[in-house]
Amino acid sequence: MHRLATTLAASLLLSQATCAQQASSPAYRWRQDIDALAAGLSATGTSVDFSRGISSRGQKDFAKLYPPATFQPAITALKENAATLSDAEMVLRLMQLMASAHVGHNSIQIPKGMGFGRQLPLAFGWFANGLAVIGATPAYAETIGLSVRSVGPLTPAQLLQAVSPFLSHENDAWLYAIAPGFLQLY
Repeated sequence: MHRLATTLAASLLLSQATCAQQASSPAYRWRQDIDALAAGLSATGTSVDFSRGISSRGQKDFAKLYPPATFQPAITALKENAATLSDAEMVLRLMQLMASAHVGHNSIQIPKGMGFGRQLPLAFGWFANGLAVIGATPAYAETIGLSVRSVGPLTPAQLLQAVSPFLSHENDAWLYAIAPGFLQLY
């Protein structure tokens, strides 16, 4: 009996240690965040607050904006790959998932750190004739006002097309407004 109690106690302690270790892992925390995101977006119902009015829970028209046939597999894939994806890859995939609804206010904000902390020493702006440098650190001040002809092998139009799936936007005007900030990251 004593041996059985000791074995059970050791198993329980090992199980608790394993659970605590899993709970502190980045993959476990990402899975929790993904579950919270999916639950919050898909929540239904309304609440009434006499000082604030009537508000809906979750994303109105959730199933229309995030069709279950694509949303659920994307959520499942994110959770399954949480242990193998870097934080930056996870953020980009979440950004892409949120942007797929084409709703400007449904977005994942780029966190400081997680692979996004470094920025180019240039700031960009879109104009009728294309992308231009609108700001720079003192070392690159002479570039202000220059047109951008390419970024690596991509023209500015190709670059915009490549980043647009990650940026929540409803129209081209908003895409042109928010893309320059994203382009500073590397």
